[in-house]
Formats: sequence, structure tokens, C-alpha cells
Amino acid sequence: RRRHTRFKCDWSSDVCSSDLFTLMNLCCGFYAMMMHSMSIQPDKTIDGTIANWALGALLVSFGCDFLDGWFARRKNQATAFGERLDSLADLTSFGTAPMFFALSARREWEVGLLVACALYLVCGAVRLARYDPESQGKIFRGMPIPIAGLMLASFTVATRNSAVAWFDPTKIGRA
Repeated sequence: RRRHTRFKCDWSSDVCSSDLFTLMNLCCGFYAMMMHSMSIQPDKTIDGTIANWALGALLVSFGCDFLDGWFARRKNQATAFGERLDSLADLTSFGTAPMFFALSARREWEVGLLVACALYLVCGAVRLARYDPESQGKIFRGMPIPIAGLMLASFTVATRNSAVAWFDPTKIGRA
């Protein structure tokens, strides 16, 4: 008679405690996209309170991104798995979510906006794929995707329902 063995996961070698911050980063990015999609009203305006919750989720995600790296270095738990997981979480929270904010802030989608958002996402993914913390040492070239993502999301939320040249060039100079 054969006994069934349960699947055993060796948490000590696969997932470190610092990776829990990375997973929180990922969940906050998803929550931000969900909240921002709920903020869009039937008349295509954006409910500011809900949109602010979405931006707050991105700020929490940013904090978790900082803490996962700090905790991994402090506890000497930096792993290749953790680095890959961090890149995936960063692409979700600071690549996809801000791009989603920018797309949903516009009342009608235009080809230029779609191309710009796709280009932002592709550049963020390539940046994360090329960045190797060990080979660069203390020198950091380029803008990290968390900073770029927070800038894009903050700009989008701050300019909701207003006539800003980036969103509607036909309203420049009008009150």
C-alpha cells in the first residue's frame, strides 16, 4: 500500500520573510488598480475620494518596496528568487498601475495615449530586466521605476477632472 505524501514547501529556501514585503507590494499595486477602476463614474468623471485611496495604495506599495530591500540586506536574506519577485511586483505596482491611472483619466482613448502608455510599460519592463544590483554596485543609472510610477500616478490623480495641457491641449489658456 502506497502512502500519499503531502507537497512540502521549504519556505526557508524559497520565500524569505523579506519577500512578504514584496508580496504586499504586489497586492497593493493590484488594489490600487482595482480602486482606481471603481473611481470612474458613469459620466466618465473620477470620484476623487476613491482615486485618492488608489494613490494611497501605491504609496503603501512604495513603502513595502523600500522595506523588502532594506530587510533583505539587514537580515542577509537577499536571494535570486527575491530579486525576480521584486521586479515582477515593481512592474505591477509602478508600471501597470500608473499606466492604468493615465489611461482611465482620459475620457476617450486616443492612439497617441495608448502608444505612450505602452511605451512607458515596455521601458519599465526593460529597465527592470536590465538592472542587476550586484553588477552596478552603488552607482545607479536612470530613474527607478517606483519613482517614475509614483510621479505618473500622482500627476494623473492631481489633475483629474481639470483642463491640463497634457490631457487636453485644446483647453490651454481657457478658464
